[in-house]
Amino acid sequence: MKLYLRTEKGIRFYFIVPLWMAKAGVGLGLKIAKHQSREKRGIDLSSVDVQLLKKGINLLKEYRGLSLVDIKSSDGTEVKIIL
Repeated sequence: MKLYLRTEKGIRFYFIVPLWMAKAGVGLGLKIAKHQSREKRGIDLSSVDVQLLKKGINLLKEYRGLSLVDIKSSDGTEVKIIL
């Protein structure tokens, strides 16, 4: 997965995120979010199936080159996420 960011000042950022890292981030992020939301906000995230999300990320391998996000704001900021 490739992430392209360009700020209104013309500064560019380019990140390559392997899908295995995105999968690990989803698992870890949801663990933290479930713990924090239960304690502080009373939100129940127990119905979120982490394994199903990870399977969905595995399916994304079949769609290499697909543009998921392509946003250009009026102030010149751009965000692109490409598989």
